Amino acid sequence: MQRRIYGEENELGAMLKRNGRWESSIQKGQPRPLKKATGKISSVCCGFQENGGRILYDVEHVEYATPEASSARGLVLASKSCEGLVEELFPPLLNEEVRFIKDGTDGRNSVTYATHENYLFDPRSCFEPSRHEFRFKEKVLSNLVLFLISRIVITGGGAISTDYLTFGKFSISHRARFINKAIAPSSHGAFSPIVSSKFDKLGEGHPYQRLHIPYGDPNVSELTQYLKYGFTGLVLRLAEDEALPFSEGCSDPVSAIKQISNDVGCQKPLIRFPSGQSLRALDVLWTFLHRIKQRYPADDDPMEEAEETQDIIEKTESILEKLEEDPMRLDQELDWAIQKNLMQRYLAQLGMELIEFPRFFEHDFHKAKEILNVLKYMEQRYHELSSRNLWRELSRRSLATRIVTDEEIEIAKTEPPGWANPSSRNRSWARGKLVNKIKELGGGARCVVDWAQVTIDVATPPPTCSKTFELNDPFAWDLPEVRQFLETGS
Repeated sequence: MQRRIYGEENELGAMLKRNGRWESSIQKGQPRPLKKATGKISSVCCGFQENGGRILYDVEHVEYATPEASSARGLVLASKSCEGLVEELFPPLLNEEVRFIKDGTDGRNSVTYATHENYLFDPRSCFEPSRHEFRFKEKVLSNLVLFLISRIVITGGGAISTDYLTFGKFSISHRARFINKAIAPSSHGAFSPIVSSKFDKLGEGHPYQRLHIPYGDPNVSELTQYLKYGFTGLVLRLAEDEALPFSEGCSDPVSAIKQISNDVGCQKPLIRFPSGQSLRALDVLWTFLHRIKQRYPADDDPMEEAEETQDIIEKTESILEKLEEDPMRLDQELDWAIQKNLMQRYLAQLGMELIEFPRFFEHDFHKAKEILNVLKYMEQRYHELSSRNLWRELSRRSLATRIVTDEEIEIAKTEPPGWANPSSRNRSWARGKLVNKIKELGGGARCVVDWAQVTIDVATPPPTCSKTFELNDPFAWDLPEVRQFLETGS
């Protein structure tokens, strides 16, 4: 089995304090004060971190990119550690006048933020020989899109609509309403695709590529995030092994993902095929899971990878069974079910049902709008990067499922993935340790850090010494030249 590498980029929304009130930082027709505020942020914060990840300010939003992780659980830990870094680094610099949120939309639903997923994969059995930019074999592409539109019943972030046409309607996914392409070469500007056709080599001297999936919801639940990456990684393994289960793809995936997002009961056959067949999202996921169970873990899989594979299979099977019976049985596991339960409990105190709430606007619009503001505030509190985060409060009360511990997260803020297990290290280990060494050298060193290369100029003691470390191999971490520099500083 080829080892997988996972990475995640999270574009963060923000709430700014204006006249004593918290408001979205980006609202239609209004200035964007976050740009002015983040001018105070120094290069110490924006850049590569000691854990090998990166925090940056990009196109008027703050974003973090995790260090590469070699397991789904490692990715969860890397993501949570980067959340903690953003939480620690920014508010003191901004006089605590900003709160960052992992939320798919701003306060008026006019802007969509995203979670972008990155997977190392072997293209040799997945690509057609072609000079075109997008080279996936048709079966690989159709199966991948089919899986991803179905996957949102597990990975959806949950959202309450403040859009005029759908006031008060709860949906499974933040992002689904913004998706306008199945495939596109970019995920910026007018493009909101399910899969990006932008492929990047992860370095020279090997065949591996980065698969970029920009359509996902921002997840807070550790279990949701774990299954998002674990289940998807196993589907990619099916693709690499030429063992994908479906012979045809969805006729209209853009329409289907929106309909699936609105089906909170998860029982409607909304995925239509050219042959005339229609399936539920759950049917599609069961088909993929059954094929995975037939093949993995394989006999020659390393023990730790086999154990995680088996764990992902068992947890996914349990989630699908509960989705079949009653999705609200997952009100401690999945983001959208947790939020739906919190909102239902609030409305129950007012004598209302969440499913009936949109009709209340016809009877008392102003009262309904006040209630909707409370529900939207709950949604943002759920995704807020702070101790006020509702998911954290639930986890403290043992009402939300944990995958990693607070102690591990604290260590992972300054240690790259693999700190507890050298066999799971990759190039993020070398990058993170070089960044730490640069920090130790202080003003005596200047550097340029990128994902596949680190260049360091050490000015003291003279003469100036310049070193460039190539990190082309995504799996190489114990590089002799890196080890020597870490030990000697030269």
